[in-house]
Amino acid sequence: MSVELRFRITIRDEYYLTESEVWPDGDGPLDPTAFDVAEQMGAGGSVRRVLDDWNMNEPSVRVDGVTVEFT
Repeated sequence: MSVELRFRITIRDEYYLTESEVWPDGDGPLDPTAFDVAEQMGAGGSVRRVLDDWNMNEPSVRVDGVTVEFT
C-alpha cells in the first residue's frame, strides 16, 4: 500500500484599509466595526473579486515553504 504525499499550501497576506477604501461612496456605518468590514467584503462574492475590486496586491502563496512565482 502506497502513501500519498501531502503538501501544505499557504495563501496569505495582510492589508490595512481605511474607512474610505472600504466605503468609497461614503455610505458606511457611522462607527464601523470589524464585523461591518467583514460584511462589506463578503458582499463582494469571492476572495478573488474582492482582491481585484479593492486593488489589493496579489497574496503570497507558498508550498511547504517555497514561494510560488506566478508568470
